[in-house]
Amino acid sequence: MIKGDEKIVMYESDEAAHKETREVEGWVSRDGYFYAGYNAECQARYRGSTHRICPVCGEVYETNGYCNHCAQVREDEKFAAMPAEKWDETKDMVCIYDDGETFFGSRSEIDEWCEDQECKPEELKLEICKPDIAKPVDFESYYEDELPEGRDLPDEFAEQCEKLNNWIKEHKPVLSYRGCEIRAIL
Repeated sequence: MIKGDEKIVMYESDEAAHKETREVEGWVSRDGYFYAGYNAECQARYRGSTHRICPVCGEVYETNGYCNHCAQVREDEKFAAMPAEKWDETKDMVCIYDDGETFFGSRSEIDEWCEDQECKPEELKLEICKPDIAKPVDFESYYEDELPEGRDLPDEFAEQCEKLNNWIKEHKPVLSYRGCEIRAIL
């Protein structure tokens, strides 16, 4: 993305870098850095340029970035290649694949969100999510640095920790959700 009146210096231009011979032959970037040896031209051009042309699609992008168009094409291909299954909203959440931060627990939530975003549910790339369930805590290790060497947790505290771990094992509390690389069919 080009910002305001920022001067664009293309990677391929003579302004990005030029060849010089000092005691050894090498390349000098636009800002005066000298590079010699293997890959010197690429290093000087990289440092001296602000933008590049994508070799795949021809889009112009910032040198220290990547081609957004090609990245989106790769993401779309990856999504299309994932296995698909019908979404069971009674047991699973879904998220928008592209962001992984927008979650839905019901079809009505999807419909409301789409209405706000002025899009259609079938336009969304939805991924089925599985819950991240809390795991029991190893309190001995957790408090290891606070305990004097050779000392265990105080008995009453250790009992409460054990109770908490038993509760976690029994109730399997859900902390969050994450995509599991399965396309959701609504």
